[in-house]
Amino acid sequence: MGVENQDEQLRAVWQSQHTESSITSDEIRRRVVQMEKRASRSRYNLYIALLFSSIVVVSIAVLFANWLFLAGAALTVCGFACLAYEVFDHRRRTPAAADGAPPSLEFHRALLQHRLEFHRKRLLLRGLILAPGGLLFFVGFAVARPDLAPFIYFQLATFVVAIMLIVPANRKAAVKVERQINELDRLR
Repeated sequence: MGVENQDEQLRAVWQSQHTESSITSDEIRRRVVQMEKRASRSRYNLYIALLFSSIVVVSIAVLFANWLFLAGAALTVCGFACLAYEVFDHRRRTPAAADGAPPSLEFHRALLQHRLEFHRKRLLLRGLILAPGGLLFFVGFAVARPDLAPFIYFQLATFVVAIMLIVPANRKAAVKVERQINELDRLR
């Protein structure tokens, strides 16, 4: 009988709790601003990484001039440019809030849905954009520097693994964004 009484007490406490079913406009504004800052920082970090990687790839290719190496470097830089354009174009299509209107729950959800779209679409294309240039680059590097070939082939294997991880990494990010969308839907 004591256990049943405890269960009834717990049920009563649980049912009497005040649930906050809505989120304040200040909290929405804070979340939207934080999400936009994080997205901008990530975008700029990607652009900087692609720029520096392009400089290094071209510098190494010019240093050890080999036609296969130069072709790989050119294709790699083109792949980097395509990836940067894809990120830029996605940013350009980001939903915008109505002028002067405070951010709403629907706007926050639209931003998350837009981000989810990026992590779900064209995943294989991102890998295929980078793969040919990287493969030619590493093979050309091994041909130009046979003394470093074992190390270069290890780097090539690492590159192939990294390309193969593009899809699972984006799917994991999509699951995280879906959870955030579901959390917002529960707050409605």
